[in-house]
Parts: sequence; structure tokens; C-alpha cells
Amino acid sequence: MNASCTLSNLIVTAVYAFNRIHTAAGTSCERKDREHCAIALKVEGQTVYTNEGKRVCSDSTHAVFLPQGASYRWTCREKGLCLIAEFDCLPPFPKEIVSFHVKNISELAGVFTKLENIMTFRKGAYPAKCMAGLYEILAKLAESDPADYRLSSKGGRIRRSVEYLESHFADETLSNPRLAALSGVSTVYFRKIFTELYGVPPMQYVSRIRIEKAKGLLISDYGSVTQIAEATGFGSVYHFCKAFKKATGLTPGEWRTKSRF
Repeated sequence: MNASCTLSNLIVTAVYAFNRIHTAAGTSCERKDREHCAIALKVEGQTVYTNEGKRVCSDSTHAVFLPQGASYRWTCREKGLCLIAEFDCLPPFPKEIVSFHVKNISELAGVFTKLENIMTFRKGAYPAKCMAGLYEILAKLAESDPADYRLSSKGGRIRRSVEYLESHFADETLSNPRLAALSGVSTVYFRKIFTELYGVPPMQYVSRIRIEKAKGLLISDYGSVTQIAEATGFGSVYHFCKAFKKATGLTPGEWRTKSRF
């Protein structure tokens, strides 16, 4: 299971607890059919999880995602503090423990401690604050993942192009040559590196982002389909409707009706 994919698809539905556990070296425990999902942050020491025939290490540079329903054994190899957030989420994931790179454990521990205090003392609007805080932890883990383009040497070569794309995806004049020029690389090289990092060519990626943005506008109080086509960078309502139908199987009008009812 891909770590980045796990975080990007995760939707938190309930937050139950933020716990801290001090474990001694040699401590071991077996867990059957875990009731909830969890993120475990090992601030100090090292713990090894054995799950689905694989071993996953958790330490100050690696957090782990423990999916609901997973069965595993953990063993503390080096004593230390472990922070665990218990929650439910969608969609259901394979019962495989996943490891995430941690860039700054102190920063994550600070967020965790704040959330633990809010949850323990039931401070004002604590359910919403805990939900938002857990998403903050998940986002920081996603940003720390080595697979992320910001930490990739190749990704660094086209950073300016990607940043521009993200800010101007609705610009209908956007093109591969124009994006490549921003990073001072050839169009062929830009397409090659972008496709390696994102799994699809640049303009296909742009189309996906435009379609997703259009979906949001279609369920809002925004204007007509024609106005939405213009707002999301499609050259004409015809091209917008064609691309939308290809991506979703529905026309924009059908999507709007289905989403509202």
C-alpha cells in the first residue's frame, strides 16, 4: 500500500483519543482486530510492528498508520515515549501497517500535546478542534513523505513550473512549453519528470484538477455551466462538457442534479 495514497484518500469520521504511552525495552503486545485506526508517533526509542508477514519500524523519523481491523504484534526495542491518535476513517483500508517518514517529530509532538489537552479537558468546541488538529498531523506527515515532489531532487528541477501550475490551473493558455520555460528545462524533460512524479502528463493532470474544481462549483451557488467552464479554464462550454462527461460519465447538468438530490 502506497503511503502517500493512504493519506490523500483518508477521510476522518470520528476522533476518540490522543494517548501517550511510555514503554520499556523488551515490552511486547499482540493486538487482534484493532477496533479503530491510529497514527503512532514514536518520540523516543524504537518499536517494531509485525503484521501481514512484514516488519515495520517506528522511531523518531518514522510514524506508522495502524488500520482498523489489523492484527499485529509490537515489540519495544528501545524504551521511549509513543503518542497515539485513535480515530475512524473512510475508506476502509487493507489491514496492512504503513510507515511514514517524519521530518520534524518535535513539531508533531507539539500539535499532539495541544490536542491531548483539548480532548482531556473538553475545551470549547473540542470535537471540531480535535478533528482539525488530527488533519493537521496527517497533512504534516504527507508533506514529510519522501515521495512528495518537494523532497525529490528531480522534483526540485521543475518546482517553479509546478507552483505556477497550481496557482494558474484555470488559465486556458497554460501549456507544456510555457511551464517548462519557467523552470529553464526543455519541454520533453519537463513532461518526462512531471509524469514520473504524478503518474500522468502535465496537461492531463491540469484537466483532472479543472474537473475536480468544476464539481465543487456545480454543487455551489455559482452560475451557469458556461460560466463554470470559463472559471475552470476550458476554452468553450463544448470542450468542458465533453471532458466532464469523459471523466465522470455524466454531463455537468446531470452531475449537478445528482449531487443536489
